[in-house]
Amino acid sequence: VDMHFLRQIRDMPGAPEEVHIYLAALALENLNNPTEALLELAEIPPQSPLAERALRWRVQIMEEAGRIQECLPIAREYAEKNPGSAEMQVIYSQVAGIVGETETAVAVLRDAYAKWPDNPSVAFYLASYPDTLKQRDEAMKLMEVVVSVEPKTALAPNSAGYLPAADGPDRDRAHDL
Repeated sequence: VDMHFLRQIRDMPGAPEEVHIYLAALALENLNNPTEALLELAEIPPQSPLAERALRWRVQIMEEAGRIQECLPIAREYAEKNPGSAEMQVIYSQVAGIVGETETAVAVLRDAYAKWPDNPSVAFYLASYPDTLKQRDEAMKLMEVVVSVEPKTALAPNSAGYLPAADGPDRDRAHDL
């Protein structure tokens, strides 16, 4: 695929937003240019159907470049502009957690869990925070949500199994998961 051709398409009025995804991929793969990739991904607005993919990719690129702190306001903006998206809230909480703002991360996830109690991503990430893990019963309930919604995911049963491993009071419960 010719980047010059895609840039011409991008610069046309009414160009599809997907062209930014393609140009970002080519910038990374062919040019090894994360800066250009980030510029293309930044062109996808928070309300776009492609916003979640663009934000996840921006976070990944910036984390690999050691610039994750710069993602926090971006992730916050996307979450605020998409209050009906559990995944945008999860991404924001993940970035907040990575940069050390654990209280923000947990608060965002608790709010998301109140809205989407059956969402496995929300439940899993909430149960994964040390703040929550100190509350063994709550963490186990959250992992049970994940397992009941997505029984084939390996992370939740493993995490649920580790929760009681130290003390053993819920070993049978964890085994049943």
